[in-house]
Amino acid sequence: MKTRDGYLLVKNPRHHRAGTRGLVREHILIAERALGHPLPPHAVIHHHDGNPANNVPTNLVICEDRKYHNLLHARSRAFNETGDVEKLKCRFCKNWDDQPALEIFRVTALRRGANSAYLAVREQISHRDCYNEYQRSGYKKRRTE
Repeated sequence: MKTRDGYLLVKNPRHHRAGTRGLVREHILIAERALGHPLPPHAVIHHHDGNPANNVPTNLVICEDRKYHNLLHARSRAFNETGDVEKLKCRFCKNWDDQPALEIFRVTALRRGANSAYLAVREQISHRDCYNEYQRSGYKKRRTE
């Protein structure tokens, strides 16, 4: 059986949890077999070639957490676009550049849930000039409304 996003599911009563009907993603079983024990709690499996159905052990990378997994995807995108894994993409102008030319801006936004509100902090990577222009245009836009 296959999920909508392309992962292969296999029946495994050992992984039976509420709502899963004993189905588990095949790459998790293969990674656990290669490790010789269950995955750590926050581990994420990365498919090196980007194909979620290719579960050969040499295609799987066990990441310690989602943050490291996202870093692998970012470096893959940079390499595919520029040939250099160290390049970063400006959020505003969409150009790739070396790390020293870009800055990381911490953006805090108020998010509203169904019954609560919370502050969400995320990082944006951009050129300082692009960020400043974005801020100026946003200010002008709010001021004219």
